[in-house]
Amino acid sequence: MLSATKIEELRQIIATDYGRELTYDQAAEIANTLVRYFDLLAKIKYRESHG
Repeated sequence: MLSATKIEELRQIIATDYGRELTYDQAAEIANTLVRYFDLLAKIKYRESHG
């Protein structure tokens, strides 16, 4: 779903902001979960506004 570059960027953000080092796989799981979550929110919003 996401590029390796974006996953590495997320790893750096989490390390900097939260002081937690994640493996690539952990960061990828978090990133993909966030993408699916926001995709679901967008679908819900679309359905609400388009009946």
